Amino acid sequence: MILLDTHVWVNYIGENLHRLSQPALKTIDETNRFGISAISCWEIALLVEKGKLKLGYKARYWIKDALAHPKSVLFDLDVDLLITSTQLENFHRDPADRIIAATSYLNGIPLITKDKKIRNWGQIKTIW
Repeated sequence: MILLDTHVWVNYIGENLHRLSQPALKTIDETNRFGISAISCWEIALLVEKGKLKLGYKARYWIKDALAHPKSVLFDLDVDLLITSTQLENFHRDPADRIIAATSYLNGIPLITKDKKIRNWGQIKTIW
C-alpha cells in the first residue's frame, strides 16, 4: 500500500502520466492498492472552484469516479489523524499537506509526492 499526494492522484487518474516521475509511476503501477486522503477530495474541489484545475466535468463526479478505481482506498479523516497533523515537528503550515503527511506517518506507508517540502521533512518515506 502507498499513499498518493493530491497532484499525483489527479495526474495518474487523468492519464497525465508524463507529469509523474518514472519511479513514482512504476511504484503506482506495481502496487495492489493506493491510498487517497479524504483531504485530497477537498483540495481538488477547492482547486476546481477557484478555476485552478480543469477536470472536464464537475469535481463531485470526477472524485467519485476516481475513487471507484480498483486500486483506490479512501483514508477518512478521524480525530487521531487530525490531532497528529497538528503535532508534526518541523513541518510546514499547509493544512492539507499536514493531513496527507500524517496519514502516511500513522499508517506507515510511503507517500508518492513531488512536493520538496514534504520530501525533505524526513519523517516519512517518500517516493518521487
